Amino acid sequence: MIVKNLSVLLLSAVVFLLVPGVSEGSDGSIVAWGYNEYGQCNVPVPNEGFVAVAAGSIHSLGLKADGSMMAWGYNAQGQCNVPAPNEGFVAGAGGAYHSLGLKADGSIVAWGYNNHGQCDVPAPNEGFVALSAGYYHSLGLKTDGSIVVWGYNNFGQCNVPAPNEGFVAVSGGSSHSLGLKADSSIVAWGYNGYGQCNVPVPNEGFVAIAAGDNHSLGLKADSSIVAWGYNGYGQCNVPVPNEGFVAVAAGDNHSLGLKADGSIVAWGYNGYGQCNVPAPNEGFVAVSGGAAHSLGLHAYLHVIEPDSSTIWMQNETDLPVSWTGVYSDGVSIVLYDGAVLVDTLAASAPNTGSWVFSGPVPVSWVPGVEYMIYIEDDLGHSGWSDQFTVAPPVPIVDDESAGTNNYALHGAVPNPSCEMALVAFEIPETEDVCITVYDISGRVVTELMYSALTAGVHEAVISDLRAGLYVVRMQAGDFIDSGRMIIVR
Repeated sequence: MIVKNLSVLLLSAVVFLLVPGVSEGSDGSIVAWGYNEYGQCNVPVPNEGFVAVAAGSIHSLGLKADGSMMAWGYNAQGQCNVPAPNEGFVAGAGGAYHSLGLKADGSIVAWGYNNHGQCDVPAPNEGFVALSAGYYHSLGLKTDGSIVVWGYNNFGQCNVPAPNEGFVAVSGGSSHSLGLKADSSIVAWGYNGYGQCNVPVPNEGFVAIAAGDNHSLGLKADSSIVAWGYNGYGQCNVPVPNEGFVAVAAGDNHSLGLKADGSIVAWGYNGYGQCNVPAPNEGFVAVSGGAAHSLGLHAYLHVIEPDSSTIWMQNETDLPVSWTGVYSDGVSIVLYDGAVLVDTLAASAPNTGSWVFSGPVPVSWVPGVEYMIYIEDDLGHSGWSDQFTVAPPVPIVDDESAGTNNYALHGAVPNPSCEMALVAFEIPETEDVCITVYDISGRVVTELMYSALTAGVHEAVISDLRAGLYVVRMQAGDFIDSGRMIIVR
């Protein structure tokens, strides 16, 4: 009994909210099917915001967009107990009864069953860019292209062949290991009783690898899959047409391939339905296989701003738009009034980030009308913002000595922010003001007190926050208002 783990490096962005109106398949949800005796197919709620998946033998892991890891299923060895602080993860992998997490700082965290040292990451625990887990052994790929392997080594699965250099991907099987070289060849070592280490010729043109129990898979640059090793259940018989694949995964005795159209193909042992991909078989962007269960990940693209509280003042010049996605290279940003296309704000923007529409409100944007921002990435995944409105025109006050007549809390700038944000607020008379910042759990993380501020516009500097979503609250006398702020790293 073995697990497959194909390590996938992802650009992960930070967002915590499921925005209403996100299209089907763009919510970052996980679909699980097959053997479920230990709840390994019961994805925890809320099933949203995932950016990567990994299947252990009889447990599962999902990486959230905020860098936290969730694990569920069999937990007798603590393989589902993610160590604190549960943050900063960029990839995960599951073995038989242990789990691995790769941190953004290049270190690996390991937890669960450790009788063979599979959780004892060798020093120096740094410089890792990918990871994978076999049955009782673990693998890490370093920035210099070398592979580090530790844990059970009865068949030499931890003995990386020389020269240990030039690797770009790793995968661990039951008692064998695979490494993909930069020259597109595959190196295999460890137990070879079924020929799972005999890479078919020509050993070239590979772009991805996956190791199962006693079989191996390689994805070619021409989008076909090559499979070799134990084939007692047909796990090496790739279904026709063997084309259009963009990712591979291997379970115990079954195999999976992700197609470019977002569908998953599964073949091999199907005693628990692990090859029966649930309908609708579409919108998938990642796949993983456990001993007898399978995982598929839907795309993740969410529009963060504008939110339902956004009102673009007629005389303001900037409308912030922010979004997050992890699978595409770019997005288009379009403004809609209901189903009517109003304006194309950006034909091409980065796949994740914050963008500002600058300039006065166009005459085609009608004050009081509720608009929505539609963002679509270059893979076809899409998302909608909340509705927002444009305020009616207001006179511009040219007399700088004239004071304000309103209380107001303005949005953080920039938003999202990487390190520091400015929050502007205004008061119509001399007043004590309190600016409080809460994290998503409602805990106060920053509180700024201002005594006897004079009437006018003031700025609060917000800094030194971890990545995440925050609520900024202003109180001045009886006036209370709040807004949202996002910190990314």
